[in-house]
Amino acid sequence: MVGASVEFSVKEVAAIVGVPELTVRKAIAARAVAPRAAMTGRAVRYRFAPRDLVFVKLVTSFPLALLRSDKAAIRALVRDGRRSAGRWSVREDDLVASESGVEINVPLEPVRSQIAEGIRIFEVGRTRIVSNPEVIDGEPVFAGTRVPLAHVAALFAKGVPIAEMREDFPRLSEDDLAYARMVARMKRDPGRPRKTPITLLRDGEIVAAVTEPAGKREDSPR
Repeated sequence: MVGASVEFSVKEVAAIVGVPELTVRKAIAARAVAPRAAMTGRAVRYRFAPRDLVFVKLVTSFPLALLRSDKAAIRALVRDGRRSAGRWSVREDDLVASESGVEINVPLEPVRSQIAEGIRIFEVGRTRIVSNPEVIDGEPVFAGTRVPLAHVAALFAKGVPIAEMREDFPRLSEDDLAYARMVARMKRDPGRPRKTPITLLRDGEIVAAVTEPAGKREDSPR
């Protein structure tokens, strides 16, 4: 369980949520998301609470254009816990927008599960990294090994398949590999964000379904 005092940087949020860092920064600039801003010298550092991340995922990956009023309503529902706002409401575990007989349904559970797992991997991963001056001159490595985090992350950044990584680093757990890949995403643009699946209904009948575009997916640790 992540404590309420835990906060994440823009880079960390982008890696956990699975969207490009630039996408998060554009959302901040457009005031679509409102993290806590802290001054460090002359620089502004944005910090996100864990409850912000589901909202960030939704507004940065939504497959349809959202009005500012839609984003404000979704924030009130997802981040602030309200049951209805504007044309949006929470129905069971879905976000639902109704207008002129058309409904937009957004399943929340898959998004929440993805974010919870991302936060878990990030938090566990940080505890697995240690530094000892007598081991590879103090370079951060996975605890109990001589495997540098930077080396594994660099291989993921180059596109080395997960199956090959498992063979090359048998002492690393699935969580270790997942964390290394997360670190790799913090060092580069991870590409186009996946789209949140939604369903359009009219009078209870499915009109259209919008999901992640088909195509090659990056392998992921199981």
